[in-house]
Amino acid sequence: MLDYWGQPNAESYEGLYKIYELIQSVAPELPRAISNNKLSRLKQTCNNISSGPTARHADLNADPVSKPLPLSEIRQTIGYLSELFIQSITLPPQQADDPTYDQTAEIAHRPDGRA
Repeated sequence: MLDYWGQPNAESYEGLYKIYELIQSVAPELPRAISNNKLSRLKQTCNNISSGPTARHADLNADPVSKPLPLSEIRQTIGYLSELFIQSITLPPQQADDPTYDQTAEIAHRPDGRA
């Protein structure tokens, strides 16, 4: 996943959607943390030519997206899913399965201050 974030097009519609696809293919339960409505809008926006030249598809006959998601919101959503993915492969299972668990908050509150 970090290789995808390191690509020059990582923060384009195409690049962000590839990161989403990778996460979804390895950990299909993680996108459930995002509402179905937001995921639908994300997919439509990333894949439609009306989003511009960095969209994943260039079908000139495709209808424009009625409620496109701003690129900044797509970046934030994929960033959140990326954090969940990293937690799912680095934390003990009970903490990785808890979407409210914040590893950074736990580190910040350790009495010895160690990371």
